Amino acid sequence: MVFSDKGTVSLIVDGSVYEVLISTKNQETKDKSFSVTVNGCVYEIKVEDQKSLIRRSLSRARGHSATVLVIKAPMPGKVVRVEVEQGASIKTGTGLIVLEAMKMENEIKSATEGVVERIHVGAGEAVEKGEVLVSIKPN
Repeated sequence: MVFSDKGTVSLIVDGSVYEVLISTKNQETKDKSFSVTVNGCVYEIKVEDQKSLIRRSLSRARGHSATVLVIKAPMPGKVVRVEVEQGASIKTGTGLIVLEAMKMENEIKSATEGVVERIHVGAGEAVEKGEVLVSIKPN
């Protein structure tokens, strides 16, 4: 990798040289969108973290008038505690489950108002990424 004074990076991959320029699209917002120019071809890229992917998947489920919203584990870990009970009315942002992963506690919160239909896990249980934690019936 060679840095140039033009703000580009020269990469050599399998004997081929690629001139790469990365520029942010909108510096005023927290939007993580970039334009990447490789050998004159422009590619639009949006970087998403785990939380934004979860939010987007939950909003998609809500947009299709889901009868039950399923909250899944975003990563493997151990359930530290369950913060709601079955049948409880919850609001957007209500803490549902605290999941410990890599010695850090992560609180899984509700992305919608509704009623807790079912709790699929209990405190002390190990869960895998994508495992169903809680089912919510949206209001």
